[in-house]
Amino acid sequence: MVRKANTLDNVNELNLSKTAVRVVKRRDLSGSLVSFGRKLAIDFDCCPGKLDRAPKWQKELVSALDQAGFIRHDCLRTHRVWQLYEMLVPDLVADFFSEDVYENTPDVTDEEFASVLSMLDFLRDQEKVVVTERLGLSDGDPKTLRTLAKRYFVTDTRIGTIERIAFRKLRHPSQRCMLPPLFGFVPPKPVSSWERRVASSSGNENLTLDSSIDGMDLSVRAYNCLKRAGIHTVSDLTERTVEDLMGVRNLGRMCLREVLEKMRTAGFNTKES
Repeated sequence: MVRKANTLDNVNELNLSKTAVRVVKRRDLSGSLVSFGRKLAIDFDCCPGKLDRAPKWQKELVSALDQAGFIRHDCLRTHRVWQLYEMLVPDLVADFFSEDVYENTPDVTDEEFASVLSMLDFLRDQEKVVVTERLGLSDGDPKTLRTLAKRYFVTDTRIGTIERIAFRKLRHPSQRCMLPPLFGFVPPKPVSSWERRVASSSGNENLTLDSSIDGMDLSVRAYNCLKRAGIHTVSDLTERTVEDLMGVRNLGRMCLREVLEKMRTAGFNTKES
């Protein structure tokens, strides 16, 4: 059973050398010592080379916390999947190393992990590779932009661009329903194309000025362009003119026509120029 983080009131409770205690106090880690040690333990588990290169005081800290019962073993895969959910549903997922989460979150099973990986199948091959390698979903060791750039003979900027495009696709409302129900996240009910057509033809009566553009059933391109431009609600759209929307980057004529049609169907108009 993992001990609760708040049971460590003083760094002197741990069996640390005077040098390690001095370093901890100098770095002002007393308040977050257990969380810091747990993150180190995750890094050491996924990459043994980091353990060999780590300072002696860090090795002492992880060993002392492990002996005191603060370290949870065999949670590396759970942590990697948690990081993916943090990026896709940040409003629902808390810090993995907080007391309640770290101690009470069950390990991700083989079936759940397989369903998470299958959710990435709709991405292009290069996007899926970058996401899995960056988060360490393949081997537990997350790779840096520079490491992937050297491996595939491209620039760091190119890898970063592929990563951003992949996560924009994954954050789209149409993909949230594909996320497995892990960590308390309840995926929304998938909507069929027939239901979307019915909702569109019925006038979208449920949309209000405060409604998110998620409920407008926009295409992926139109949705991502508006999000990048800082347009998150129907109210944000009504405050902009058609000329303003024409100036949104990568929002072409077809996407603009789609947005305007969705607004008119819901009973809203853009601001007059």
